[in-house]
Amino acid sequence: MNPAFAYLYDEFLNEKRYEREVNDIEAGLASRNIDGRVARLAMFRNTKELVEDVIHHGAKNVVVVGNDVSLGRFMWHAPGLDAAVGYLPVGKPSHIADVLSIPSGPAAVEILAARFLEQFDIGRVNDDYFLTEIIVKDPDAELVIDGQFSIKPIDGGSIIVRNLGAQKQAGEPESNAKDGKLEAIIRPRAVEERSSRRKKQGISPKEQTILTFKEAVIYVPHEIEIEVDGNMRKGDRFNISVDTKKLDLITGRRRR
Repeated sequence: MNPAFAYLYDEFLNEKRYEREVNDIEAGLASRNIDGRVARLAMFRNTKELVEDVIHHGAKNVVVVGNDVSLGRFMWHAPGLDAAVGYLPVGKPSHIADVLSIPSGPAAVEILAARFLEQFDIGRVNDDYFLTEIIVKDPDAELVIDGQFSIKPIDGGSIIVRNLGAQKQAGEPESNAKDGKLEAIIRPRAVEERSSRRKKQGISPKEQTILTFKEAVIYVPHEIEIEVDGNMRKGDRFNISVDTKKLDLITGRRRR
């Protein structure tokens, strides 16, 4: 067992259908001498304490085993840790793995073993962090950018704040998580509804507004739920900013 590596397994991996895939991953880790301490992410367990515990025991690489939602829950506590972050995607959704050029299942072990590090900016919403995006779907939501101007979607569409990635079916360019900025995508409801019906058609850049910023606030006159890296958060005010070069992430992107 390699003390420099620790693995955080999502609890859904206990399901029988994932047993073979997890066993193959563990065999690959052992064959490369990068198997390590294992801890379990659970709905009612304090993730921050779990992460701090594996770091305390000497881990220099903390690896999330699960899907994008698992990684999103971990990201709330990842910045500031004295460790690199790895991702072994199992199950869906796995969009973040695609963005990072990490294959699903046992093939991801090769990426982890190569340990190619990239340094990314990371977004912040109130007291939480996010790697990819925030999605807000409420007709009353208003985005105030850099304290200078405000904008709302036409007819109650959606506000997307993105740090990394893109919706490829919408024809969007991939957000750059190394430029010290976030992107706000303001999408009218009619455009969003049409896109959901005709995913292959995509969205013209003229049909949505894309802005870059460093700080913003989303105001809503009542409590709502927003999606943060696939996880839900409640509130009526969301302070958003970007922390530059905050996260060391193991990726497969040098193979491009």
